[in-house]
Amino acid sequence: MMNIKAKRDIAHKTKILNHARESKNIAKTCRHFGISRETFYTWKRAYERDGETIINPTLKIQPEELQNIS
Repeated sequence: MMNIKAKRDIAHKTKILNHARESKNIAKTCRHFGISRETFYTWKRAYERDGETIINPTLKIQPEELQNIS
């Protein structure tokens, strides 16, 4: 079972990945959320590698959709 901080971190990463997918602009997404592009791509690679198990099962975004925004 995940602790509260882990769930909050997952929700935050999910929000950022979804925002990037919807906006189709990673640089603006990173500026908006105050993260580096390196961090974004680290999270993106982790999701592509481990899928929803790394994020959560209710994630709206699919790995193939992330491919389209890079």
